[in-house]
Amino acid sequence: FESFGLRTYSQKATVKLDWNISDKHKFSIKYNYLSSYADIAPSNSGAITSRSPGQFGMPFQSAYYTINNGLNSVIAELNSRFSNEVSNTFQIGFTSMRDSRTSFTNSAFPMVDIGNGSGQQLTAFGYEPFTYNNKLDTDVFQFSNNLNIYKGKHTLTLGTYNEFYSFTNGFAPTYYGAYQFPSVDAFKASVRVWQAQQNGTAPSPDDLTLGSPSRYQLRYSALPDGSFPLAVTRALQIGLYAQDEIAVRSNLNLTLGLRVDMPYISVDITPNAVSDAMTFRDNEKVDISRVQGLAPLWSPRVGFNWDVFNNKKTQVRGGTGIFTGRVPYVWISNQASNTGNQFGSIDNIGANARSNYFSPNVTAYVPSSRVLTSSSTFNLAYTDPNFKFPQVWRTNIAIDQQLPWGVIGTLEGIYTADLNAVNIENVNLPTARGFLGSDSDKRPIYFANAGALDPNGVAQVNGRIYGNVSDAIKLRSTSQGYSYNLTAQLQKNIGKSLFVSVAYNYMDSRSMNDGGSVAQSMWRDRPVSGDPNATAVSYSNFMVRQRFIASLSYKKEYAKRFATSISVFFEAAPNGRVSYVYQGDANGDNAGGNNDLLFVPRDRKDINLVDINGFSNGAPYTYTATQQWADLDKYIGQDTYLSSMRGQYVERNGMELPMYAKADLSIRQDIILNPSASKMKQTIQFSFDIFNFTNLLSSAWGVEQLVNRNNLITFAGREAGTLKPQYSFPYLDQSTQTPLTTSFRNNTGTGSRWVAQFGIRYIFN
Repeated sequence: FESFGLRTYSQKATVKLDWNISDKHKFSIKYNYLSSYADIAPSNSGAITSRSPGQFGMPFQSAYYTINNGLNSVIAELNSRFSNEVSNTFQIGFTSMRDSRTSFTNSAFPMVDIGNGSGQQLTAFGYEPFTYNNKLDTDVFQFSNNLNIYKGKHTLTLGTYNEFYSFTNGFAPTYYGAYQFPSVDAFKASVRVWQAQQNGTAPSPDDLTLGSPSRYQLRYSALPDGSFPLAVTRALQIGLYAQDEIAVRSNLNLTLGLRVDMPYISVDITPNAVSDAMTFRDNEKVDISRVQGLAPLWSPRVGFNWDVFNNKKTQVRGGTGIFTGRVPYVWISNQASNTGNQFGSIDNIGANARSNYFSPNVTAYVPSSRVLTSSSTFNLAYTDPNFKFPQVWRTNIAIDQQLPWGVIGTLEGIYTADLNAVNIENVNLPTARGFLGSDSDKRPIYFANAGALDPNGVAQVNGRIYGNVSDAIKLRSTSQGYSYNLTAQLQKNIGKSLFVSVAYNYMDSRSMNDGGSVAQSMWRDRPVSGDPNATAVSYSNFMVRQRFIASLSYKKEYAKRFATSISVFFEAAPNGRVSYVYQGDANGDNAGGNNDLLFVPRDRKDINLVDINGFSNGAPYTYTATQQWADLDKYIGQDTYLSSMRGQYVERNGMELPMYAKADLSIRQDIILNPSASKMKQTIQFSFDIFNFTNLLSSAWGVEQLVNRNNLITFAGREAGTLKPQYSFPYLDQSTQTPLTTSFRNNTGTGSRWVAQFGIRYIFN
């Protein structure tokens, strides 16, 4: 768990051949090669809090994994000029990408997450849960053609861009199983239960009680021979476009364009007779064999560039139009992997995991018959018949103005609205059973009624209509979501050697989802305060409200053989956004916890705290509800965001982390070997870069800050016979009985440390 290194390796090669066939035709062909790998910290998805090294915990090396990437690409291009009025560019290419993962754990072993007793993750070890047979083999054949016609004031472009894909995708989270234990003592007790079972003896009652994991997950092959199912998807995207660039006047250019993209998917998915017979939420029927059909995506656009006074001192530019993103075919591949025919799944939480005691045997809980039946548990993902691939409407307007002393000033605004954004629903989530029995927090709850049966006649699992379907994730479109950017910039060239630029950007961005490779995790990991299926728009994960940047570059050539370049890049911005959530599943939606947004209590009456009884250095202690409220009230009072949200639900990504400020320094020294050469010039260049140079100057500078604990309050259960929730506010450090008093701490990772690199380059041109 310490003193081990993480490797990074990359081998690249590029070969290009240019051939001037004639004065009218030029041909080029380019080959790119890549072979690389990098060791990566384990994913935090599905963890108690975080498997990465941090303030509260440290994973073992076995939990890490290696990502491997291979690429071979050949692109050929023919440029032809048939006359002064007609030219053409034709391009054809093939790209092969091979991406896979390997675990630091060389043998089959489950992932084990262990908490510190205070709701935080202490450690993790075992086979990283998303790594087994995680592979994506991609082949892409592409060709495009642009025909340019020059007619007076018009430059016409008629073109097509087409891609043909073949994907082979392997993905089965927790294929070797994953356990969660709230403490080391709970894990040890579970191991003793397993040892007793191996020895044929009876486990102690205390170990049977303490040793139950808080969660157990497993994905297993449902094929009769136990082989690993791979999803094979083929697709094509045909694009056609036309554009006319018009020189309306000597100082005004207008561009009109229209593009249409037609994505088509070909994948063979065997229908699931079991799920076909099910009726989900809102009478939804699920046909996992259906994918999106051929649906044209139209993208009209218009743009302009206006030299207002025809003197190149005042320029107004802008445009508006619809833009279609590259099709996220991995989501369709995800559907092909979650049909309910290929994999069975187990996801037991709380009381449902009582019998899943730890075992190093990864097949210990695989059913004796792998073949799925009507009572087997599986996962589903499918596409709404009206789903469209993502499109946005984007408008921008900008003014570039030459100011006194040769300064160029720019003001620019960009507005983007979602037309077809992605929304994720779990149609196996029932309608709310009721609402929390609190006077203030009235969020809906979804856990099952005691003794209730699902439509199969099976006892209900918490928060699901069908107990044998862990999730039924529907991919559909929504038009909610938007962003806007406002930028002001000043830049100036001082002589031929010095360039200076400063800029400020203000941004607001709201979204439904911020992407992900797995539909299930996109739904599960989205923090909510109401219905998890509701179309609730909130701050984007990637929103940076304010950003200041500045750059300075200086280059000096001297003695005919030498050139020295020095550049500095400065940035100041918030270090991201955070959602305050509960630790645990407060609303009973069975999403694994950590996705329920916090209700900020105004006073003691707004939260039902219970005593925490624990051990510190072998001695028992009690952290009373009264003490917890006093500490929680102080914490809320010192947190600017939480204190402004008393009596309300916090927002997804509502809290903004503090600003950081850092500068990077780059130095280049060129030595020209043959300054008098008339054809090919040869140069040796030495480079020296220091990233976060500010931190090198002072260890107190260039330091990012993180939130101390975003899962602030722990859901501790419900009062007997009621829906009223019980909570606790755990210590920051249980061993020293230290309460949580401040929101932020310094990030000790590489983002807050200076890093230097040295390079040598031979340049000939």
